[in-house]
Order: sequence, then structure tokens, then C-alpha cells
Amino acid sequence: MNKNETLKISTSEQDWLISIKSCDRERDGQFIRELTRENFYNSLSKTIGWNEDRYQEEPKFPERYLMLFSGKDLVGFLSLREQPDCLYLETLQLIKHYRGQGIGTALMRFVEDTARRKATAKIQLRVFKDNPAQSLYHRIGFKIVEDQGWCFLMERRI
Repeated sequence: MNKNETLKISTSEQDWLISIKSCDRERDGQFIRELTRENFYNSLSKTIGWNEDRYQEEPKFPERYLMLFSGKDLVGFLSLREQPDCLYLETLQLIKHYRGQGIGTALMRFVEDTARRKATAKIQLRVFKDNPAQSLYHRIGFKIVEDQGWCFLMERRI
């Protein structure tokens, strides 16, 4: 997925410019692995298990990843997969300092705009049951369509 866009995000506390750039496996792989470990090691270990070999391969499909920058600082990433009936959000991760400031909401609007451009009728994602991002997804209109034990499959029709 080749993207080079900038989102202007205004919150009550600050204005953010978040640049969205295509992933470069060499440049971004270590960041993706470290942030994934930080954000999901505990949840994965408690549910389906952490697979170190698998995570050392990330990003396995760098063309699906979009890297998020604030200025020159790499602050997160997201991964989208086109499926026949939906756009699937594989992951959206931000470093801790950038969470809870409206950036995730703005990025979800970006995902929705991407789905519209691709003429996709819905967006799907999975979320760990203990992930606080669930409240964001509910707030912007995602519904649980399946309880998969360790996570919920959620979707939003566009």
C-alpha cells in the first residue's frame, strides 16, 4: 500500500501533523517488532501464545503497513489487508505518548476513507478482550460480530 499523506489532527490540547508513509522493511522492521512486543506480548502470552520466531519475521507483508510519523519521529503504524468483502485492519499501534489524544480516532477516519476509496462495504478488525481500544471502536460505530474466545471480531459498515 503506497501512501504518503499527512493528517492534521486538532485536539483540545494540541495540533498534530501525522505523516503516513509506506513501510520500508529495513528501516521500520525493528520498530514494528519492538512496539508489537510492548503492546501485545502480555495479551498474546495469556491467550494464543507469543511466537518469537513469527514476530521476528515482522513485517511479513511490508506492503500492508503504513508508518506514522510526527515530524521526524516514528510514532506508530497500521496494517491494512484488502479482502474480497471488506478492508481488514490487522493492527493499529501507537507509542504510549500518542495514545488517548484523538490520534487513533483520526486514523480510524483515515481507514474509513481508504475503504470508501476502494469501494468496500465494511471494515473488520479483531481486538483483544482486554484492549482499551475497544471503547474507541465502539464509539465510532464498530459492532461485535463474533466472540472468538480471546478476542472479538468487530465490523463497521460504511
